[in-house]
Amino acid sequence: MNYFFKWQFTKENPTPFKTQVEVIKDNLIPLSEDKIFQEKKFSFYITKVYLTNVRLGVLVEEKNLKELQDIVSKYTNSLKLNSIDPEKPMENNGWDGSPQKTNFTFSKKCSDNTEIFYTNYLESITRIGIDLHKNDLHQAISKATEFAFTIKPIGNLIPRETLDGYFREVSEFYRNRKGDDLDIFWGDCGFGYLQGTTEGAHFYYNIVIGIDPRGQSSSFNVLLGLISSLKNFNIDQLKIPLGDAKCSEIISFIINTILKTN
Repeated sequence: MNYFFKWQFTKENPTPFKTQVEVIKDNLIPLSEDKIFQEKKFSFYITKVYLTNVRLGVLVEEKNLKELQDIVSKYTNSLKLNSIDPEKPMENNGWDGSPQKTNFTFSKKCSDNTEIFYTNYLESITRIGIDLHKNDLHQAISKATEFAFTIKPIGNLIPRETLDGYFREVSEFYRNRKGDDLDIFWGDCGFGYLQGTTEGAHFYYNIVIGIDPRGQSSSFNVLLGLISSLKNFNIDQLKIPLGDAKCSEIISFIINTILKTN
């Protein structure tokens, strides 16, 4: 029997975006690089949610359950486990580290169904996201918001030719992918879009930015509200002339300002 573990981590008194980056850099990147974790997990992914939370999902075989639980606890015991959806405070959403049985066969042979999507693409985009966090994250956020608003059709798909060069420059994991591996990755990046479900690009935006900016008005309003509430933020820092700036420039600027403030 195979299992799927899910955790949702945050900290006490979290700061939007900044806490997510800290959890990934201080806790989950070291976990992902641990030899025991690499050996015992079959597949894993990391994504940012709800402005201050980070989710970790791990597929694991039954024989490795105990060791997997122990190694995750070792790296995350200083964090707050948040298993409640903040938008539905009375409803437990299951992100509490409880193992759930799954019928996944743990195969990576193709990229034409949801099972393969979870065991292949999500780990790949997570590892690319980890490399982006290790390098210039502010540049990565600016790039992601730019891509979200300039690619046609707007934000729905990410053409390989748009991001390939950038990923080769900043991601060791991506540089090591060859031939068929890359073809599968880019196929999965748009998987789900034509089926009307969440497509792979959504997880790229989430792990890099912490929010999918393609819902332009809602994302923009949330970000403006956050930046205006920061204790140490002076509105004079907002140097972009709002009337002339592109929406992507404003969003990336706001998020990067939040990360640098407090």
